[in-house]
Amino acid sequence: SIEGVGGPFDHGLTVLKDDQWKNARSIVSPTFSSAKLKAMYTLMNETSDIYRDRLIEYADKQEIFNINQLSGQYTLDTISSCLFGIETNSLKNENATLIRHLKKFFTIDFTNIFLYILLISPRLAGYLGKKGYSILPKDAIDYVSTIVNHVISRRRQHLETRNDFIQMMIAHEQESKDDELTSEHTETKHPQQQRGTLKKTLTDKEIFSQGLVFLVAGYETTSALLSFFFYFMAIEPVVQEKVYEEIQQELGDDEITHEKLSPIFAELVSD
Repeated sequence: SIEGVGGPFDHGLTVLKDDQWKNARSIVSPTFSSAKLKAMYTLMNETSDIYRDRLIEYADKQEIFNINQLSGQYTLDTISSCLFGIETNSLKNENATLIRHLKKFFTIDFTNIFLYILLISPRLAGYLGKKGYSILPKDAIDYVSTIVNHVISRRRQHLETRNDFIQMMIAHEQESKDDELTSEHTETKHPQQQRGTLKKTLTDKEIFSQGLVFLVAGYETTSALLSFFFYFMAIEPVVQEKVYEEIQQELGDDEITHEKLSPIFAELVSD
């Protein structure tokens, strides 16, 4: 990779190398434990309810709609909520400014002259990258990063708390500070004891970068999976009925909780 050309992605796990990669991975990986994902379930449930209501609305009206577009909106809302604590609400208003900027991260702008410089002269692209140019539109980077930095600032001031990725990074930050204070106190009482290697925290820029990597990685893949699922259910009514019967048998009409889904998912994976 050429330093600088990827903008915020240059600090993401997919680009970092050696010790930088190890450090970032050791901090980020615990956020995907079953306990942490369970904590995010409520956030996922909120956007899922809106997604369900939109599907029911189209079904009641017997209206033709673009399932890939609707699934993309749902995916964007869910990932943005779980990562950045941002309510994009694209299922309700797909033309909002934030959504337009976020979608720029998923598409390649062939009118961007920097893209052609990168293809023709990687060395020149690397030089320009260090000057702040990248293959990503600057307006999108500035707009979204400003919002995310504002969210991070509010979390540090304890003005709001949510079970999302940013909150977990802030919690890790506080834990690292507490560990450092404990280590310093131990060294004061036992000078001969050598301090262990502490995991450093991620900077605001690095937190934003990891979030963007997960956003881009999960957006198209999840929305495509949902779209193909609904398409297959539509053309295979017999299979659709079997799926419905199994859902009724396993879950009924009760609220779908993480505890109910986990054993079903585990059984599916084992099969």
